[in-house]
Amino acid sequence: ECDYLIISDGVFSKSKSLISNKKTKPKYNNTLAIRGILTKSPKNIDNNIALFFLIAVSGLLLILPNRSKKIISVKESVVLINRQPTILVDVRNANEFTLGRIDNSLNIPLDQLAENIDKLKKNPNKTILVYCQKGFRSSQAVKILNKLGIDSAVSIEGGLDAWQKDNLPIKMDS
Repeated sequence: ECDYLIISDGVFSKSKSLISNKKTKPKYNNTLAIRGILTKSPKNIDNNIALFFLIAVSGLLLILPNRSKKIISVKESVVLINRQPTILVDVRNANEFTLGRIDNSLNIPLDQLAENIDKLKKNPNKTILVYCQKGFRSSQAVKILNKLGIDSAVSIEGGLDAWQKDNLPIKMDS
């Protein structure tokens, strides 16, 4: 006879059946039930340990923050600019840059990033905050910068559009 491991609202329990009786609804709603793992035979002890280890590691990965975060929200980027030495890099083309940008940004178009890497490597202690219009090109730029040895690069999620949506100031050429 198989037992079930029931995980419901973060609580583990053991049951012989998932149904109270044949005329009623299942005992457990919104649960994860794993059949046949919790038997009394010694050969399944390794399975139980592996299962509990897997569940524990999965839970920890969900709880712990991602320390290698390469895309940050607009709010996180404002905090970063205000608290840490930061270089703002706009990877859009020159025409887009003149139409509106975050103040104090360097314009290094994505296709010219590799040839301008020395400008960014001059300040190794600064975080490179990269943005574009919507966030796609800046994500590519972060990957390029990482390959070129700059690990401190992060991208603004949603780019300048998200920046403007949050009513943050932009600078335009007159």
